[in-house]
Formats: sequence, structure tokens, C-alpha cells
Amino acid sequence: MPLRRKANLLLVTILIWANASNSLVAILIDQVYPGIAGFFIVVVTILLFGEIIPQALSQKFGLLFGASTLPITYVFFALTFIISYPISKILDIVLGKEEEIVLSKSQMKKLF
Repeated sequence: MPLRRKANLLLVTILIWANASNSLVAILIDQVYPGIAGFFIVVVTILLFGEIIPQALSQKFGLLFGASTLPITYVFFALTFIISYPISKILDIVLGKEEEIVLSKSQMKKLF
């Protein structure tokens, strides 16, 4: 929940690191497989390991994955804080802070 309260900071941090890792993959693969072959290898690699597999795992094991990666998430926050914090504050101002949804026990039972 403490991390969830900083939704925009979390979003910006994740997007910065996702784009940085995708760029690094593209640079490294291009050095080994230049040209059109490298392009297709980059696309498949990023789709599989950067999009499809992580989203499938987070759908099934989202809370477990989030809880187990909490320490590294705080490290990523610290490494990108100078960039991600101002952007997240701008998002908070422009979009407003995300409202917390709190459900009662009976509402949760109905939901499930």
C-alpha cells in the first residue's frame, strides 16, 4: 500500500527503466545482428521478455511478484528520483492523485 499511494512515481519509474532496458537490448543486439535481422530479433525479444511474459506473470502472481521485488523497486526509485519525482508531481497536479478504493469485507465477498 505505501508504494501504491505513490502511483504516478511508480509508473514513471517503471517506464523509465523499461525504456532504458529496451534501448539497451536494441543496442546490444544491433551490434551482433545488424540490419533487418537485428530488428526482428529486437522486436521478438522485447515483446516476449519485456511485455508478454511479465504481464502474464503479473496477472497471475501480481501481489507475490510486487511484494518480492519491493526492495529493488526502492533502489530503482532512488536511481531515477531526480527525473521521476518531478514528472510524477506534474502528473499528480495535471491528473490528480489516484483515489484509493477501500472495500468492506462484504463488498469484497460480492466482488469475488
